[in-house]
Amino acid sequence: MVLIISVFGHGRRCGKTTTVEVIVRELTKRNYKVGCIKKIHIENFTIDKEGKDSYRHAKAGAKLVATASPKEIAVIRKIQDNPVEKALELMLHDALDFVIIEGRYDKAKIKIPVARSYEEAKKILPMNFLFISSLTPEKFPSYLKVLHPLKDAEKMVEMIISQSEGMLF
Repeated sequence: MVLIISVFGHGRRCGKTTTVEVIVRELTKRNYKVGCIKKIHIENFTIDKEGKDSYRHAKAGAKLVATASPKEIAVIRKIQDNPVEKALELMLHDALDFVIIEGRYDKAKIKIPVARSYEEAKKILPMNFLFISSLTPEKFPSYLKVLHPLKDAEKMVEMIISQSEGMLF
């Protein structure tokens, strides 16, 4: 069984990607298999480029287009709704231990809000969260569990693994 983690925050440059990188690095060091989903909020965003062969394949009507090079495979699926659910469906075929979603996903078992200050965090805190990730933990009240992604990476992952016991495998 894969464990889904949501790492989310408000706005750019609050530390979401740094937090995801640190968690992925620490989990893979411990031999866990990890997948990531990056939520993109740009309405007409596409990874494909107009005029490229893969773009032309999709434009011709292909539901699923894969590009394969000696180093990587990219899969492009045109969808109407539920982008995170569709991405999770693709990932569930890879026997992963964890999928980390950079972006809010309320169905995640583990939720990690990311914020620069307590005032910012109050706007996004879910009812249940494992800890808050912040590049400026000194700006939070001491009663909150706030970890610095670059200084507390091992502690973050230990908490994730501890919370996930019984949920994995």
